[in-house]
Amino acid sequence: MGTAVLVGVPIGIVSRMVDTASWAPSWIGSILSPWLAAAWVAGAAVSGSRWIGAAMGLAVLAGVTGAYLAMAGPDLVRLIPPLSALTVLGGVIWGAAGWGWRLGGRHRALGVAVLLAAIIADVVTILSA
Repeated sequence: MGTAVLVGVPIGIVSRMVDTASWAPSWIGSILSPWLAAAWVAGAAVSGSRWIGAAMGLAVLAGVTGAYLAMAGPDLVRLIPPLSALTVLGGVIWGAAGWGWRLGGRHRALGVAVLLAAIIADVVTILSA
């Protein structure tokens, strides 16, 4: 579990750096699919129950969020509520979806659909910006 948290840290660091870069477009802070894909991959990487997949997704997003918030400076107070919700809900849902993909059968299609939903939502965000 600790390794999963550590895997998320570089994602959080890079994400925060890009979100606050002067060259970055304003919509870039709304892009969530890299975070959710990391939780999905963590869930897909484990065997066992869906709860283990969900816990791994949660652990990865805890690392991502922790690193992101550590670099937040004056934005910290504003970012804690939404990122905490994203960490818990996104980590559990996308981690379990990744595990479902690994399981195969009808679970595989659902796991892929959940991952694609995040990607499609980001595309819509980009196009509407």
